[in-house]
Amino acid sequence: MTSRADIEGFFQSKAYAVIGVSSDRRKFGNSVFRTMKQKGFTVYPVHPASETVEGEKCYRSVADLPPDVESMVTVVPPATTEGVIREGMTKGIRHVWMQPG
Repeated sequence: MTSRADIEGFFQSKAYAVIGVSSDRRKFGNSVFRTMKQKGFTVYPVHPASETVEGEKCYRSVADLPPDVESMVTVVPPATTEGVIREGMTKGIRHVWMQPG
């Protein structure tokens, strides 16, 4: 179960990543990315097959992210999630929001 303190900790990060972001504006990952940018968050898109998303450089993996990323949103298939979480832990990312699906 997630506590209010967990949620507040997530939103106090310096920078964020959206893992599994899509260039398709109809997809949830793209919507999360755009909304976070519009709200003024520093957020990086991550997708292994994209060079840019919404005009921003897209990172190929969690390992490639800048060191200021402290939180990430995962929008990847369940079979991929575990590996992404491990990469995040290795990178020092402290907070993860796992989007169901």
